This record gives sequence, C-alpha cells and structure tokens, in this order.
Amino acid sequence: MAPKPTLPACGYIVADLGLPVAMVDELLSEAKARTYVPVFKMVGGDDDDGLCQQSRISRRSAAIANLRNAILVMKKNLARIILTK
Repeated sequence: MAPKPTLPACGYIVADLGLPVAMVDELLSEAKARTYVPVFKMVGGDDDDGLCQQSRISRRSAAIANLRNAILVMKKNLARIILTK
C-alpha cells in the first residue's frame, strides 16, 4: 500500500469551493442576522414546561444546505485525487 501524501508544511490545504458570489453574500447576510439564544436558560424554574423547550431545532437555510453540498463535493474530489496518486 502506497503511503498517503503528506500535508504541506503549513498543515492544511487551501481549496476553492467555487461558490457563486450570490451564495457567499447570502451566507454572510444570514450570519449577520443570526442571534445566539441559549436554550438552557429556558429550562428549569418558572420557565420549565412539559415540552422542555431545549428540544427546538432550527431549520437549515438553503444557503447552508448549498454550502454543505459544495463541501461534500470538494471532499469527494480531494479523496479521489489523493487515492489516485
């Protein structure tokens, strides 16, 4: 079995995801609009209810889903490149 290629001296590989500018703008806009609301402050004491509000899950936006898909494609392509060397 051939040895795996090593990383550059800096320890990481820079890869371009090829995201369209519109998607980057949408991700940036979403990031600026988000606020952090800790779910644990809703649990216990007077705020405690039968549903334990900590189980809320925020839906993934289309921009985040597209970014995830781009990262998965890049990961597969990098794996293919590494395995063929």
